Amino acid sequence: MYQGSEFTFLALNKSLEIKEILEEVAMQVDAHCICVDSSQELLEGTLEYKTDLIIMDMGIGLEEIKKTLKTMFLDIQCKEIPIFMLCDAQDIEALCIEFKDYPVISIVTHKNWKYQLNSLIGLLKRKNTNEEILNESLQESESQNKVDPLTGALNRFGAEHKFQDLVADFEERNKPFSLIMFDIDFFKKINDEYGHDVGDEILVSICSLVQHDIRKDDALIRFGGEEFIVFLSNASLEMANMKAQGFRTAMEAKGHGFDKLKVTASFGVLEYKESESLDVLFSKVDKLLYEAKEKGRNRVVSA
Repeated sequence: MYQGSEFTFLALNKSLEIKEILEEVAMQVDAHCICVDSSQELLEGTLEYKTDLIIMDMGIGLEEIKKTLKTMFLDIQCKEIPIFMLCDAQDIEALCIEFKDYPVISIVTHKNWKYQLNSLIGLLKRKNTNEEILNESLQESESQNKVDPLTGALNRFGAEHKFQDLVADFEERNKPFSLIMFDIDFFKKINDEYGHDVGDEILVSICSLVQHDIRKDDALIRFGGEEFIVFLSNASLEMANMKAQGFRTAMEAKGHGFDKLKVTASFGVLEYKESESLDVLFSKVDKLLYEAKEKGRNRVVSA
C-alpha cells in the first residue's frame, strides 16, 4: 500500500484531455495523481492508496457514478474522502440535489475547473497538515504525561495504562504477568552525603540498567522517589523472581560512575491473580519489599 505523506487524489474519467490537466495540476501542487477509467479501479484504488480526494467526471455516466458512490459508502473510510465532481453547466443544479447525501464538496463545470481544483487541493493540504501537527502534538503531550522526565521510566499514570493492557492479555489470552517492586537501599544517605545531583545520576544509571534488560512488552515505572516497579508480561512468579535476582546482582556489581559508592536495592516480587486491582497489587508487593528490607536489604522476597 502506498503510504507516502504527499497529497494523493484518485480521478475517475475517460477523457485524455482531462487526464493531462489533472497531471498538470498534480505537478503544480506537489500531489500524487492516479487516474482510472472504471469504477472498479477507483474502488480498488481507495483500498491501495491513502486517498485525500476523489475526482469524478460525469462523462463516465450518471448511473455509473451513483453506483460507485453507493458502493464506496459501504466502506467507513471512503465515507470520509471528499469528492470533486466535473459536469456540464446545465447539470449542476440537478447534481447538487442528486448527491446531497454524499461528501461531494464541489461540483464544477468543465470550464476553468483546473484553477478551482488547484485552490481546493491547496486548502485540503493545509487542513491535513494542521491536523497532523495537532495529532502529533497531542500524542507527544500524552506520552510526556506518562513518562518520568528524569529517568524515562513510566510514571503512575503510565502504569495505569500498562496495567490495563496486561490485564486484557491475561483475560483474553490467558497470559500471566508479574510485578517487581524495588527500592534503592539507603538512598537518603546517598543524597545527604554526595548531593542530589549524584542521587539523580544513580537513579538514571539504575533505570538504564533495567531498561536494557527488559523486553519491549515489559515496563519500568517510577513509583516514588527511589522506588520502582517492573511489569513483566507473560511471566510467572518463578520467572519474575529470577529476573529480580538478576537485577539485584547487576545493580550491586555496577559502579554507576562512582568507584567508592556501593549501590544495592531490595526487591518484592508478586504474580497477578485474577480480578486484583492495581492498588491491591501495589499494596501486596510493597509489603514484600518491606519484608526484604527488614531481613537486611539487598535481597529478593517473593510470594
